[in-house]
Amino acid sequence: MKKKTYDIEEEYPIEVKRLYLPFKTEVVCPSCKNKKEIDLNFDYLSYPILNKKESFYIYCNKCDIEFETLITLKLNITIE
Repeated sequence: MKKKTYDIEEEYPIEVKRLYLPFKTEVVCPSCKNKKEIDLNFDYLSYPILNKKESFYIYCNKCDIEFETLITLKLNITIE
């Protein structure tokens, strides 16, 4: 059987209060340019919606502000 991948493109709510994911990245504070880590193994997304931009707020302890970054969850399914 040939492997085939399907992308889920429509918005779809995930009915999970706390969604933890094995994902880390860095973002830059818009005020002081300090690098801040997003660790979704520790932080979580609350009731996310697939394929929709979600606001994720990060606190910068260097300049004492909270700033927004946008996260979009996408899903694909592979049949092997």
